[in-house]
Amino acid sequence: MNRLHFLLKSFLDAHKGFDRADLKGWLDLFSVIANPPSGAMEKAAMVLGRAMECPGTLRYRDFYGGGRS
Repeated sequence: MNRLHFLLKSFLDAHKGFDRADLKGWLDLFSVIANPPSGAMEKAAMVLGRAMECPGTLRYRDFYGGGRS
């Protein structure tokens, strides 16, 4: 457990600009990095698979217009 804590602390220290409000996303990323599968291609496929399952759509105007319709 100490090793895992050290790795997580090192990971977060290396990304000082992370927003604590989005801590869940950073922990998800660390989980992908620290857990199997060990191959980079398998991890990329897993992350892309998760992203494709997300039903949300961000429209251009919502992103750049601050959500104004």
